[in-house]
Amino acid sequence: MLCLQKKNLPRNFEGVIALKSPQGKVSFLRKKRILLLSEGFGKGHTQAAYALSVSIRQSSTEVITRVMELGAFLHPTIAPWIFSAYRRTVTSQPRLYGMFYRRQYKKSLNRVAGLALHRIFYNQTKAIIAQLKPDIIVCTHPFPNIIVSRLKRAGLSTPLFTLITDYDAHGTWVDSQVDKYLVSTDAVRKKLLDRGVPGSHIDVTGIPVHPNFRMEHSKEPILRQFGLRTCQRS
Repeated sequence: MLCLQKKNLPRNFEGVIALKSPQGKVSFLRKKRILLLSEGFGKGHTQAAYALSVSIRQSSTEVITRVMELGAFLHPTIAPWIFSAYRRTVTSQPRLYGMFYRRQYKKSLNRVAGLALHRIFYNQTKAIIAQLKPDIIVCTHPFPNIIVSRLKRAGLSTPLFTLITDYDAHGTWVDSQVDKYLVSTDAVRKKLLDRGVPGSHIDVTGIPVHPNFRMEHSKEPILRQFGLRTCQRS
């Protein structure tokens, strides 16, 4: 069984909230845990996970989040090579990549392929979930989504939320074990409906944007920092 080192866990992942009653009695409530799983095939999936993680933390002090690129965590040596090979293929052979993308567009990954993916690359995912004990799992990439869905078919009871980080709904995102889809637009929602996903399982949320982009900044210090001047309109 995989033994996760304590240093790899968030410092407050075992956090609790102390509640004091009017009578002075203190009780403890464990904070809710949300595990966000992504992959390094392009940075958009992971950035969406971090954006959602930060937003959740800012909205509630009673929730702990953890973002993990699952393949990189399980295979820190070979994962960068795989991700690099993927990027080179997309860049140098876009037609080949497009062919495979379109070929699988309307299909979920079959169970044989999912089993192979699990045993070769993600065979310790169950141990990670058992140790971290999340209350909710959010997947922002199809691969961890496929693996967690497979674990749910085998008895995992943790709710699975799937954040589709595209303005489309490729077949590899779709699985009957997903409890809730978070999608970018009504058009994506319709595509999921057309593929048999119940409407009650789909929320149109948009793609998460990091809260820093919503912060207001004074432009004068920024202009001074970069030696720029305010443009005067004629």
